[in-house]
Amino acid sequence: MLKKAVGFLAALAIAASSSTAAFADRSYDKKAAVAVNTDSQEGADAEKPASQEKTEEQIKAEEFAEENCDPQLGKYLDSLEKPTTDFSDIAKEAGGGSDDGILTFGYTNNSLIHNSRFDNMDKVWGIDVSYFQYNIDWNKVKADGIDYAIIRVGYRGYGSGGQLVLDYKFKENIEAAKAAGLDVGVYFYTQAVNTKEAQEEADFVLSYIKDYTLDLPVYYDIESVDYDTGRLDSAGLTKAQKTALCTAFCDRIISKGYKAGVYANMSWLTYQIDGAALGKKYPIWLAHYTTQTNYSGDYSTWQFSSTGKVNGIATSVDMNVDYRDPNGNSNAVGTVTGLSYTTNSDGSVTFKWNKADNAEKYEIFKYDAASKKYTRIGYSYTTQYKTTASASYGYCVRGTKVESNANVYGAYSDVLYMNSGKKITDLKATAGDKSVTLSWSALLGCDNYEIYRLVETPYTNYYTRIDTTTTNSYTENISSSLTNVTYKVRPIFKNGSKLVGGEYSDPVTAVTKLPKVSVPTHTTSTKSSVSVKWSKVKGADGYEVSLYNSATKTYTVQKTVNSSTTAATISGLEAAYGYRVAVRAYATVNGSKVYGNWSSYRTCGTAPEEPSGAYVTQTSGSITLKWNAVSGASSYTVYKKNGSSYISLGTVSDTTLAVDNTAGNFSTEYVVAASTVINRKALTSAYSAAACLPENPPATPSIISYMSGSDGILTLRWTVSNGCSGYRIYKYDEAKKTYVKVKTVYGEGSVTLSLNDLAANSQFKFRVKAFTKTDTGISWGTSSKTYNARTVSKYVNK
Repeated sequence: MLKKAVGFLAALAIAASSSTAAFADRSYDKKAAVAVNTDSQEGADAEKPASQEKTEEQIKAEEFAEENCDPQLGKYLDSLEKPTTDFSDIAKEAGGGSDDGILTFGYTNNSLIHNSRFDNMDKVWGIDVSYFQYNIDWNKVKADGIDYAIIRVGYRGYGSGGQLVLDYKFKENIEAAKAAGLDVGVYFYTQAVNTKEAQEEADFVLSYIKDYTLDLPVYYDIESVDYDTGRLDSAGLTKAQKTALCTAFCDRIISKGYKAGVYANMSWLTYQIDGAALGKKYPIWLAHYTTQTNYSGDYSTWQFSSTGKVNGIATSVDMNVDYRDPNGNSNAVGTVTGLSYTTNSDGSVTFKWNKADNAEKYEIFKYDAASKKYTRIGYSYTTQYKTTASASYGYCVRGTKVESNANVYGAYSDVLYMNSGKKITDLKATAGDKSVTLSWSALLGCDNYEIYRLVETPYTNYYTRIDTTTTNSYTENISSSLTNVTYKVRPIFKNGSKLVGGEYSDPVTAVTKLPKVSVPTHTTSTKSSVSVKWSKVKGADGYEVSLYNSATKTYTVQKTVNSSTTAATISGLEAAYGYRVAVRAYATVNGSKVYGNWSSYRTCGTAPEEPSGAYVTQTSGSITLKWNAVSGASSYTVYKKNGSSYISLGTVSDTTLAVDNTAGNFSTEYVVAASTVINRKALTSAYSAAACLPENPPATPSIISYMSGSDGILTLRWTVSNGCSGYRIYKYDEAKKTYVKVKTVYGEGSVTLSLNDLAANSQFKFRVKAFTKTDTGISWGTSSKTYNARTVSKYVNK
């Protein structure tokens, strides 16, 4: 029963399993008694010895469990791979327990350590069984030191159908165990998802135990399904709702004169259900596979192993210890159950309840839910009390007795509210496209709520009950959109064993929405707009297109279109920016717009701004383009004009690109486009303004003469390059071993240059180059041949 839980009994070798494969990863042969690990070729191919052949009873149990979705199947199959610990001769070896709370088992030197609260209690050893233990020899079990057995009555299948299933060994096991002299209790493995189902499970158990006297409680087994997901696991219930399942089952059992308790592992008692509160009302059967449990809540029985070996049982079996008063009495005062009230003719009320174990008298309290305060209003030595009560408070009772000159108290009963006439006043209806969700404030003391829907016919209108719920919300699935529905809700209150209806709420009406629009598709972008399209919604009169703000979680409508189109463009946006675009459909019903839910948003990016400042430089060997950076751009592509189209020269991440000019890359016009990526979509700007070059580069000039004056003055003269914009003169630098710029002169006719501060009586090398400029480019001609000139101490003209 314990889901893979919590601390195996290492000291007792109870959990020495090396396999941790999930149930879904295992394969079980119909005739082999051991599980086959499908990952192991050796395990799959090996011939199994005859001793491992399955018996007919084993095959029957496994097939029945599979067919009926037994929630204990996973645990049973897992146990086949684990070694067992022999617990035979428990009574003989243990001697009924010891004063120090430590029990030593035969065949080991290990100990089971009991909580000190049980120091003065007898430790009574027992097992729990189902059809997974096959045929049991109960006389051998009794002779082996086992004093009691908790026998499974049945379970609710963990499949979606959740059918109630009788354990086919129940009758045989309970009758044979009692005949062998064992004390007997029973349990039921739940998969209920609401209190109504929990009460059905209780009624199912009652129908099969009515002919038997039980020595131990009827336990409600609530846990997760091993190696699979059960209907309870997937129901999404809160801790309070799962606790309510236990209360509903146990109270129904108690109302028929039986004791009831709750079985759960330590994790469930701590996190999934309110183990502390349940332990005040019912016996707790704790499952915790360890040698010393650290569970701090109340419990009276401890299941400490799932792999025990007891004579008379062919399989492993769960081992339990029950803590009992050695004098046969329980020190605890029982919890009051069955609290109810009747209103008397004089306006007073009379509270009545069931007798609590060991109670000598009863205290009656009023309870203020706001302050969570109990105020005692009286005593009674009987099981009823008459008083003047107020609907503003809840009322509860607890039993008490005097023991060793001190008062001993039981737990408070469930709080009872006198709300039989109370009405829900804040019912709300929220429509989806194929559902309506009702919600309201919970009423104190309400057991459940009845949901009613208006039925309209040509002859009459009436409300019909469609469901009940234990929570303060309810969702009904509707087959189609734009459906008008009206509801009322009535609270139902528990008064003892009876359910009393409150008043109906005022009606609320809702119209189911249009279906949610599919996620829009981003089609195109500019630097200031994005365009989207979406799938048509049946029944829509139009659509709203919005921008979603994730910080404020708000939608701002940008465009409204009619149903004839399923596309829109949003303008006025910032460049190179991502916008979350969502769409919803609407229809006009009775003069009002009914909206569907907003679609999931699509992040659509705008393109970057086009680059500015494009400038091209052409030399005889290369073409270089430069431009200004664009905000948000991650790359740039340069194009040259080729006739009426553009051809890409390359893509870079910075703001310059140089290409070889010897491979036919020359053009008179170049442009740049900026790009970015938003939501995995590449977005490209418009072309920049063109960077232009003259149609032809300038001719190469020649230096034809120089004049050398005194004191390092030198004047160069060169030929005219027709149509050029100017010239650049270069001088050879001996240190750098290259020509460096000396001067740039502008004008086609500017063909002389005087240089000062040159060293006298020195040899120099010069070159000149012509250039032609436009507003957005410059074209350089080739350099002239090298011209040698020499400065002298006297004027020389050459």
